[in-house]
Amino acid sequence: MKTTFFYSFLFMLLAFSSTAQTTINDTDGDTYVRTEQVGDEDKIRFGTAGTQRLMIYNNANNISLFDVNNSYAGVFFGQGAGTNNTSGGANTGIGYYALGANTTGYRNTAVGFSSMGSNTSGNFNTAVGQYSLGYNTTGSHNVAIGQYALLNSLTGGTNTALGYAALYANTSGTSNIATGYFTLGKNTTGVLNAGYGYYALNGNTTGSFNVGMGALTAANAATNSQCSFLGYGADNNNSTGRTNSTALGAGARITANNQVRIGSTVVSSIGGYANWTNVSDARYKTDVKENVPGLEFILKLRPVTYHLDINGLNKKMNMKSDEILEAGTREKETVLYTGFLAQEVEDAALGLGYDFSGVDVPQNEESLYGLRYAEFVVPMTKAIQEQQAQIEAQQAEIEELKALVSQLVSAQTRGVGAASPSVSIWPNPVGSQVQVEISGAGENARITLHAEDGSLLQEIQGKDGQQAIDMSNWPAGMYYIQVAADGMLPTIKPVVKQ
Repeated sequence: MKTTFFYSFLFMLLAFSSTAQTTINDTDGDTYVRTEQVGDEDKIRFGTAGTQRLMIYNNANNISLFDVNNSYAGVFFGQGAGTNNTSGGANTGIGYYALGANTTGYRNTAVGFSSMGSNTSGNFNTAVGQYSLGYNTTGSHNVAIGQYALLNSLTGGTNTALGYAALYANTSGTSNIATGYFTLGKNTTGVLNAGYGYYALNGNTTGSFNVGMGALTAANAATNSQCSFLGYGADNNNSTGRTNSTALGAGARITANNQVRIGSTVVSSIGGYANWTNVSDARYKTDVKENVPGLEFILKLRPVTYHLDINGLNKKMNMKSDEILEAGTREKETVLYTGFLAQEVEDAALGLGYDFSGVDVPQNEESLYGLRYAEFVVPMTKAIQEQQAQIEAQQAEIEELKALVSQLVSAQTRGVGAASPSVSIWPNPVGSQVQVEISGAGENARITLHAEDGSLLQEIQGKDGQQAIDMSNWPAGMYYIQVAADGMLPTIKPVVKQ
């Protein structure tokens, strides 16, 4: 538009003069418009203060050229553009007051109404759009494309803002990248942030080293540090700044430091085609101890089924309701899950003095309890080992009992048709001594005391009549008294020791 106006003005100026006139001068001749300065050169020259400033002509390929002769190789078009420039070189200012306050800043490009209007000594900046980098004074190496992009940045450098009001409030923040409408719009002093998408990282003011990809990511917190947000509305659950946390997926929420959350409350499946690998290298493990409780811990756990209260979780996570969230909530609340209750697992572990890493204890009031089910494998393995030891001990006892039975059967087989001694015992139960009365065995009876598992504890020689067996040294329990004699089947009597 300005070029069209310039040509129209030039045409009227030349038409006003006679066809023979080649120069228009002011009264002292140092400001002029001149044609045909050297022969028939077909060039129009403009000069002020005795110096040629602009020459218009066509090259050999009939391309129109504007040859500007300006101090420090600068070009300014527009009212007030570059008006205060002193020694700043290689600048381009196009538009009302573009680079209007610049004095010594160099190699800047400003296109648009008041673009870089306040710049004084900032260098290597590019600003395109109304008020882009409008209040920058000394900041350098910035790129601002879009109306109000980096508007309030005063001294911030190496920032890139693409989009309406991107990095709008930035003052001294450096090395930020903002692409999208009002992306990182509230950032003031935060550094090394990257936001991509409509209102991405819009809540950030002084936080640094964050990444937000997706519309409305990280809208809640102003002071996050080293956090990443990927997906529409991925965010903190409230305004508390977090460190080194990641929210992946639409509506994902972080609630604590050093945390990764995948998906929103309505995600129903997370998986892939390989199991998750947890780094587990013995070279980097210290204070290794075999102190994991097994059966004692496992037997305290209460397996349950349950439904999730997704509406309650949505409120806790500060999720804004929409049709997609409501539909997902209704569907997920119908799913019947199997598992444990984290608080009960925690109580069971603490009751044994066991610091169980399978419980993810909340860091703060905003966070939730969680369970790492894979870590239950360790105490379960210990429980299986303990149970196997019990099984092996019981098997050994069974083998002993089988041997004893075999002996008894063998004795009975050898004495088929033979009589057995008559035996009476009292008192039963017994406290210390038990009385044994025998008849029919003669003078050569053998009296033995056996434990419940059949093992031999005591043996004495007996005969018909009454004799005592001292059981005071044996613990309470079930015992057996056997009376055997040559050529006779043994007689076995149970006795209970109190």
